[in-house]
Amino acid sequence: MSTPLNGSLLKGVAILDLFTAERPEITAAIVTSELAMNAATAHRFLTTLVEAGVLISFQRGRYCLSQKMRDLGRIADQSLQLGTLVQPIIEQAARTLNESVMACRFTDLGPQCLAVASSSRPISVNIKVGTTLPMHASAQGKLWLAFAAPRARAAHLAELALVPHSARTITDAATFDAELDSIATQKCATNSGENEENIGACAVPVFDAQGRMILSLSAFGMLSRFDAALQSRARACLSQAAAEITALGVC
Repeated sequence: MSTPLNGSLLKGVAILDLFTAERPEITAAIVTSELAMNAATAHRFLTTLVEAGVLISFQRGRYCLSQKMRDLGRIADQSLQLGTLVQPIIEQAARTLNESVMACRFTDLGPQCLAVASSSRPISVNIKVGTTLPMHASAQGKLWLAFAAPRARAAHLAELALVPHSARTITDAATFDAELDSIATQKCATNSGENEENIGACAVPVFDAQGRMILSLSAFGMLSRFDAALQSRARACLSQAAAEITALGVC
């Protein structure tokens, strides 16, 4: 069962979406006109956003983004910068392996693609930046679970319920838990059609200087090509790429 969404929060975000470079200030009238809210509801949302610290009102009835939002924007810029810094490293890995390679950051919904380098093959597998992968049916997701604290891993597994994504998805809890322990030891995870039956992948962790997992890297492509030899090559190549990212010291 999917988690129900918070409608009020979505409306609050919709109000924030009204700000543009050309319109750095908004009014309740703009909110009522463009979001089909009545005046009282628009005023309540704006007042709440001010109280939350994301909006500020320098002039009665006119609202602009607060310093908190500017700070969050800088954090977002740093995340995008990380993708830019990682890009040439994963592009080199993709050329070496002749398979697509991506880097992911962790989110509660699953690993999210931060940067991707496509294979030069005439027929290859690709993914869009921003795509979130399943936690238990992808090499990157299994990697994050393997390195999660025991309590966090248990919480994720309880929520996931190991729902099958394909006929190859591991759905037995004991089998899956044993695989995660093995992944943590080997520092490498594989996916043999567990998300999509014809797609294979190999993933390794990226650690910061303190030994915390901060990113995951994976090579992925047609399952028929991901035999033991390619997985071995991918592990070595991705591990080298991971070491280069760690050396950047930007995560």
